[in-house]
Amino acid sequence: MCGGAPLPPPRRSEVLRAAVLPGLGAGLCWTAGNLLSTLAVELGGNAVTVAQFQASNLVTSGAWSLLFYREFSGRAAAVWAAAAAFTMAMVVLLGFEKVKE
Repeated sequence: MCGGAPLPPPRRSEVLRAAVLPGLGAGLCWTAGNLLSTLAVELGGNAVTVAQFQASNLVTSGAWSLLFYREFSGRAAAVWAAAAAFTMAMVVLLGFEKVKE
């Protein structure tokens, strides 16, 4: 309600027009990422690359919650940043574990 009067529902065409470009962009990014991750598994193997993808996803979602949504701050943010740095360092070291044939 706005000033006591109910707001009219948005028109379907307005919603579609506002959502088409962001939806297409997100879908194209997801498809490109999925394709590239499949190619990386072909080159690096499941044991290394899937663990790297999972760790990277975890750090990325945590960074969004810290930087964009501001879900935590202060000491908790510092501890999270240290844990994220440690995680990414281990991901890099894991990349060196691939046995060259």
